[in-house]
Amino acid sequence: MKVPCCIRLPVRVTSFKLVNFVDASTRAFGAAIYAQFEYDPPHPQTCRLLASKSKVAPLVPVTVSRLELMAPVTGLRLSLVIIRLLEIPMSAVKSYSDSLHVLWWIRGHGNDFRAFVADRVGEIQMHSDPQQWQHVSTEQNPADLVSCGVNAENIIDNSLWWNGPYLLLKSEDDWPKIDCDNPPRGVKECKKRTVLLSHHTTFPSTQNAEAEE
Repeated sequence: MKVPCCIRLPVRVTSFKLVNFVDASTRAFGAAIYAQFEYDPPHPQTCRLLASKSKVAPLVPVTVSRLELMAPVTGLRLSLVIIRLLEIPMSAVKSYSDSLHVLWWIRGHGNDFRAFVADRVGEIQMHSDPQQWQHVSTEQNPADLVSCGVNAENIIDNSLWWNGPYLLLKSEDDWPKIDCDNPPRGVKECKKRTVLLSHHTTFPSTQNAEAEE
């Protein structure tokens, strides 16, 4: 397996973005980050794998939805390291997940969720704009290879892994966007609402008491 060191063409770059893909399974979770370049015409834009990171799922049983939330945290932390090294703003990063639960949580309010989700959503919202997180299908998500694993011989010529999905070579206006205003079905991480009722006892006044006597 040979990995090219150069990630762009030797011509003038007109636009540069980082694209962060995250995913999780019951075995592992992680992220794959790509560098997307646009050049002066007639050179076509290119996309190359820049960095990836994976972690084994905890031994303690964790729901898949929670694991899928741990993946964006991993991708976010890796993105922060890269933008600090390359001296670019966080606004130059686009992030993608194939989990509707995760995207809805990221667009929500931390106080509405249980502690596990609230802590991780808070970290994501602290360092990135929720609108930077969008949806990608599992088939077009290279981080699926991170979470599910792949043999070395099957990754050597895997274009999805080395160059990212085909959508990265399209205009950003053509990239998928979803509406996360309504919660997906089966969301169970919201806090239960507790209503406190107060009971007031009214005592008769002294004058009314004397009148009754």
